[in-house]
Amino acid sequence: MQDQYDNPVPDAIIYAESYDYKGAVDFTWVRAGTAIEVPPPGQPPITLQGSNSTHIAIAVFAKGKKPLIIYDAQGELNPELWEYILEAGSATGAIWNPHLAKLQFPFVHQPDLYNRLKAEDQEQLVCAFLEAYAPLRESIENKQALRSEVEKYDFLLNKIRPFFTNTQSPKK
Repeated sequence: MQDQYDNPVPDAIIYAESYDYKGAVDFTWVRAGTAIEVPPPGQPPITLQGSNSTHIAIAVFAKGKKPLIIYDAQGELNPELWEYILEAGSATGAIWNPHLAKLQFPFVHQPDLYNRLKAEDQEQLVCAFLEAYAPLRESIENKQALRSEVEKYDFLLNKIRPFFTNTQSPKK
């Protein structure tokens, strides 16, 4: 993980989901190590369930950076060669990335995956998505957000965040 100036971005959260024409199949995530390695030393390799008909989407989150979203619809990217360049955020550190709402997360219509998000070990992932969705609030207030974006944001705020007592509402 590095920013546009080739500086390492430690502690980034890397999220991956597999999906097919019916929706999400599986998801996983990991926090990059301090030396920007993924997964960090001592952690098992990242695994994701799928089949020959599933595709992969990846999101990378880092404080003050615009989330990076990658869709590997053809299954042609070699994870060993991936290099992520994260754009700097705005003056407030917040830039809405509309590609974020194209991810299946937070699994509004898939209760089996949504229920996994309620586990305590998912709080860092939920916080990363809440922070990434926060810039959408201005578009919602100006009535410029898409219905699907608003639906996912509301679901995150009202159905998932309450499971985590230490998770605050995103600030403007």
